Amino acid sequence: MIEVKGLKKAFGQNQVLKGVGFHVNEGDVMTLLGVSGSGKTTLIRCLNYLESPDEGVIRIDDRTVDAQKITKKEIIELRKKTAMVFQTYDLFLNLNALQNVTEGLIRGGKIPKPDAEDIARDLLEKVGLSAKLESKPYQLSGGEQQRVGIARALALCPKVILFDEPTSALDPEVIGEILDIIKAVARSGVTMIIVTHEMEFAFSVSNKVVFIDQGEIVEEGSPREVFLESSQERTKSFLARSNFRFQPEYYL
Repeated sequence: MIEVKGLKKAFGQNQVLKGVGFHVNEGDVMTLLGVSGSGKTTLIRCLNYLESPDEGVIRIDDRTVDAQKITKKEIIELRKKTAMVFQTYDLFLNLNALQNVTEGLIRGGKIPKPDAEDIARDLLEKVGLSAKLESKPYQLSGGEQQRVGIARALALCPKVILFDEPTSALDPEVIGEILDIIKAVARSGVTMIIVTHEMEFAFSVSNKVVFIDQGEIVEEGSPREVFLESSQERTKSFLARSNFRFQPEYYL
């Protein structure tokens, strides 16, 4: 489903990604862990070319691109395979919730407006926003805006959904609600890559965990292997600072 080889990205003299590689199977939920500045967000932004990597090969589904000779057409085709949920929501401020979900369907997917609205209503109902269809972003709470963002991503029927710290801008009392929605999406079988600082959530939602530090993958494996059986001191140190404590109820 997803294969990344030798991915490199620098901003000036700062080498953010240093030859990263990994594999994700269809239906996997992979969480990316690491301290701020370790390269997590840059990595997932490179997967759909919101950031252009300097080197490396990316395969998503049946599309393979080489960073050193990629074309604009290939970028467009690669992006069709993914949808992104941003930490700052990134909704269209002049559109209401329904329109924010239908916009991509109508413009990018060429779906007739009535059909797009049916899809959007169904998804907004699933994320608990059936009463907020006409509300614009400024009329929605942070948690509600993030729900719109998740519905917008699902509407595109992507091969993979990329989540960039989806709860980092939210108030503590609504974080659990958003995590529960993401867990429900994960149970539906959608392939997902999630950047998160929520350790218990990462443990419970993932079937694969990657710990990245200073632009390199230090460790990857199942949640149990990384969280409970790690042999890497850098991983152990990170988890110790995160105050992660295993509890059986963390499982889905």
